[in-house]
Amino acid sequence: MGIRELTGFYFLPNEAKNYVEKVWKKGWRFGGGEKTLSSKGFFSSSKSPTIYQVPNYLPIEKSMNVYPEKLQELMELLKRLPGVGRRGSERLALAMLRWSPEKLEFAGELIRTLPHSIGRCPQCGNLAEAGALCAICRMPNRDAGLLCVVEEFSQIAALEQSGGFRGHYHVLGGRLAPLEGKNPADLKIAELLERLEKGTIRELILALSSDVEGRATTVYLSGICAGKVPVISQLAQGLPAGSDPAYADAATLGVALQSRRPL
Repeated sequence: MGIRELTGFYFLPNEAKNYVEKVWKKGWRFGGGEKTLSSKGFFSSSKSPTIYQVPNYLPIEKSMNVYPEKLQELMELLKRLPGVGRRGSERLALAMLRWSPEKLEFAGELIRTLPHSIGRCPQCGNLAEAGALCAICRMPNRDAGLLCVVEEFSQIAALEQSGGFRGHYHVLGGRLAPLEGKNPADLKIAELLERLEKGTIRELILALSSDVEGRATTVYLSGICAGKVPVISQLAQGLPAGSDPAYADAATLGVALQSRRPL
C-alpha cells in the first residue's frame, strides 16, 4: 500500500485508512524518524516529498520505555513513594544516575540497613534506634504527668512542631475500624493501660482524628480509661487559626460553637 504526498502531508489511500484508525484508537503511534500519525490519519514530515510504504511504519505502544531495564525498575520503585508519579520518578532516577558511585553505594547501604537500624520505642511506640528509647522519651525535662495518645508516629512530629506540648506520647498504631479489620486487640491499648496503672499520669490527652473512626476510638478509650487517670481530654476542634467563619462549612462551625470557651 503506497502513501502519496498531499499538501505537505503523507496521505494514506482508502485501503489503509481503516488500519490507521484502528491502531490510533488503541493509543498506538507509528515509528519512523520525524514522521508521526495525526488524528486525521496523515503522516506529517518536514522532509522532502517521498513515497513511503505502510509496512515501514510498525505500530509501537505509546508507553514503550526507552530506558534500560534496571533504570525502569528503579523508576517503578520510586513511583510507589507517596506523591511521586511517573514523571517525578523519572526525574529522580535520572538525578540519582548522575551521582558518583560512592554516593550511590552509600545510599544503597543506608536503605539496606534501614529495617535493622530503625525500630519502635519500647515505651511509647515512636520511631527510634533499634532497641533504644526515642529522643522524646530520653529527654529529662519532659512533663511525665502529661500523656498524649496519637494514632501514628507521624503525628508526633506535627505536634512537636507546634511547640505547645511538653509531655510524653503513646502511639496506638491506628484506630478502631471494624470494617477494615482493626479491633482493640490490634492497637496498643493494653500498653496504654499499663502506663496508666503506674499512677504517674495526671492528664490523658486523646489527639485522634475527627472522622467517624477517630471519634469512635476516642469514645472507646475514654470509657476504658475512666477512673485510671484524673483528667481525660481531647484536642479542641473547629475553626483553624486565622480562618474566616464565612468560608467554613456547617459541620465545622457546629463543632466550633460546641467547643467555645470563655475569655
